[in-house]
Amino acid sequence: LLNRDREEIRVPSPHGGPLLGHLARRGLRGRVRTDGGGDVITLDGEPEMARVVRALADWEAPGR
Repeated sequence: LLNRDREEIRVPSPHGGPLLGHLARRGLRGRVRTDGGGDVITLDGEPEMARVVRALADWEAPGR
């Protein structure tokens, strides 16, 4: 789940770390924390959200 206003991505645990690695390979930086609802990735800076959406689509694509 992408929250564009807060530049956060929520995913079920334990997928936050691997997803953050995927984003980092695409030049997007951030940090991950875990709460009661799963993992939350907070993106650093002011990322171009279209680029974030493309990276997430790549992550979700079958056979990634």
